Amino acid sequence: SRRRPRRPVLLMLADDLRPQLGHLGFEDAETPHLDRLAAAGVSFRRAYCQAPSCNPSRSSFLTGLYPDVSKVYYFEGIPHLTAGARGEHDVFTHLRSHGFFTAGAGKLWHWRPVGRPFSRSAGAYFPAPGTYDQEWGCGDGDAGGRCSPTAGGPFVHGRVFPTDDREETLFDYRVATAALGTLARAARAWHRRHRPFFLGVGFHHPHTKWRVPRRLWARA
Repeated sequence: SRRRPRRPVLLMLADDLRPQLGHLGFEDAETPHLDRLAAAGVSFRRAYCQAPSCNPSRSSFLTGLYPDVSKVYYFEGIPHLTAGARGEHDVFTHLRSHGFFTAGAGKLWHWRPVGRPFSRSAGAYFPAPGTYDQEWGCGDGDAGGRCSPTAGGPFVHGRVFPTDDREETLFDYRVATAALGTLARAARAWHRRHRPFFLGVGFHHPHTKWRVPRRLWARA
């Protein structure tokens, strides 16, 4: 029998995203890019998370293990510590062992990549180890970016902060920039050698807290 072709995969995650999107009928949500993506593909309208908490659910779909197997039930759990070697064998590691070019950027794991999930030629991972912050995406000790606020306002409900900082210095913008560079290199390899790739891109938002560019804040 003929082998089915292996195709490139782009996996995009958005932390704490609820199904309140324009293409799902929520008119208050302005999500034009996601709406266009949904119109060009398949939108699954009955999808369920594996646990009512971010880390157990995230750990589950990355490793293929149910929370009762990985023993990650809570915010701070780490699969490779609770499930041993099975918890370290995630989808990136699996596809890499089958010839895929694997790479990632942003918040994919709850903490940081474990083991060797990415190809050697993937380059440096963003954010760098030790610089990710669960509240803002990155700390101000991270060179090149602005994350937690130091002045200004208003600070709405302690969660939303309009900012005049340049958009390209904010965490999710930097995630997208890093991902676009890797995607371009992976696409060239696909066209030259038909080597499939698996690129994961993890955005911090809509997880709070938010730094909102002033021009978008004015539209709210």
